[in-house]
Amino acid sequence: MASSIAAVMSTSPTSGAFLMVLGPSPSIAATMCLVTAFFDPRTVMSPRSGPDGSTCQVSVTLTTVGPPLEVTVGKWQTWQATGALAWVDPGGNWASSACSGLPAAPKPRVTRKNTPMAATLNEILLTPDTQPSVVADCMTLIEQEVAGKSGISGTAVKLAYKTAKTFAKGYLQATVESLLPDLVTQLEPYWADFSASGGSGFDDYLAKHSDAVSESLLSVTDARAKISDRPVIIKAYGTVRGGAAKHITAALPNVGALVQKYAG
Repeated sequence: MASSIAAVMSTSPTSGAFLMVLGPSPSIAATMCLVTAFFDPRTVMSPRSGPDGSTCQVSVTLTTVGPPLEVTVGKWQTWQATGALAWVDPGGNWASSACSGLPAAPKPRVTRKNTPMAATLNEILLTPDTQPSVVADCMTLIEQEVAGKSGISGTAVKLAYKTAKTFAKGYLQATVESLLPDLVTQLEPYWADFSASGGSGFDDYLAKHSDAVSESLLSVTDARAKISDRPVIIKAYGTVRGGAAKHITAALPNVGALVQKYAG
């Protein structure tokens, strides 16, 4: 990325030689000293006896890597007290002398503009104010997906859903609430990749990566089934696990739309 900074072309007070000053890195400062020593060696003659040095502003383009830089520089002026050159920053402050008598320019103030990082799914979906609404939307999504199932596998899904829903009051919602953080963790790398790619719809992204995403989400429910101490729930999950990937794949576009609803 190309960034423009201010630079100064100065004439030596005694010889009129041109010097160009960029915000002073060590290598530039050293070069400046050598050039000044060659064209304008120190002398007991006061520069005030000759014409004053002059300055002019020019534009210089540097190539930098990373976010754009804002660089504040200044200019060289004749220090009337001694006739030596001195560096004056934009605020009018005079720098101290260095470099064998040549006044040293201060380091430029550099402000790096940080490019905002895309919010993580954890930040989008799991904040205290947002998570209850996300859970409610998940409950609605599950009910809609189950209602749309048909055939033998659809019947098995509806039976398993009824078992979980009637197992105990509030059990299904409590299960969704407890699974949500782990499900979000599994979706996180896909969201990061989608955000970096600049895609337009997370629903389309999930559909295109349905095999991997389905297995990632099933790893969460499989782990929960292994530690469950409720035989009825374990049996119901076992009846639908064989075709679960197919059902999750079908629901992924709606899952992506739900996420983007909160991502904005």
